Amino acid sequence: MDARFLCTVILARDYRKLVAWYRKTLQMKVRRVVTERYDWTELERPGLRIGITKAKQMGVKLPRKRANAVVLHLVTKDVKGLLRRAKEVTPRPITPSRVAARFPGPPLPRTPGASV
Repeated sequence: MDARFLCTVILARDYRKLVAWYRKTLQMKVRRVVTERYDWTELERPGLRIGITKAKQMGVKLPRKRANAVVLHLVTKDVKGLLRRAKEVTPRPITPSRVAARFPGPPLPRTPGASV
């Protein structure tokens, strides 16, 4: 099974403030902004790419005022193999529908034969 990390996704309580913090503090450049259906900003600098979206829009209730949630965004050509491997090592059941329902993610540029 071959999988790679696309980016780390931060589900933010205060989306605009967090985007501004990463841009100012880590001097990250805006790579992409999505405003259809949900808010998404992808930031990058050499060796680091993150996506930030509103936790509330993704159906995630954050436990504390200063908490943000983090999701690792993977890309693989073998979704079934990745899910099979995850089931082998994870006590909670993982299904494609549960993953997609929790974080549909932004529309991504497609590479031939790749699945998200």
